[in-house]
Amino acid sequence: MIQRKTESANSEVIDAISSFLASPPEGTPAEIIEAFDTLGTKEILPPKLFLETVEQAPVAISITDPSAKILYVNYAFEQLTGFERDEIVGKNQSVLSCNSTPLSVYQDLWRSIQNRHMWQGNIVNHRKDQQEYLAELIVSPVLNAEGQIIYYLGMHRDITELQQQLSDISKKT
Repeated sequence: MIQRKTESANSEVIDAISSFLASPPEGTPAEIIEAFDTLGTKEILPPKLFLETVEQAPVAISITDPSAKILYVNYAFEQLTGFERDEIVGKNQSVLSCNSTPLSVYQDLWRSIQNRHMWQGNIVNHRKDQQEYLAELIVSPVLNAEGQIIYYLGMHRDITELQQQLSDISKKT
């Protein structure tokens, strides 16, 4: 139900932008019209298509501010972690962290992303119910035009079962 409300709200915003562009109020600065209009050009996916694609992606996606406060999660994130959007947005991404991951891994992650580099690796996370899982994680900084970090994009998937299968295969050989 929450997903439907969010999708509906997002759809309303996109429809409002489309209506605005169809007939902008007199005196609207050209920069505003250009910025919104760019969202629908062929170089960039239309906002509604972009949002639907991210929402339906088969990988858990989160967007945080530079201090790792969660601003957005997609449906796959909710399904994987057990946290619903309204209960996780606003919390620090570390809410998923598990003591099983060595501190050095987190230090490497932060060093990389704060230096504007993507980080990829495996960490142990836990779901809302505290069940642990092995996550293959990619975190990438999102930069503004001046090169400053404004967001972090995180994508992860549960590879616990895959890791177990690989372990079982290596034991047999």
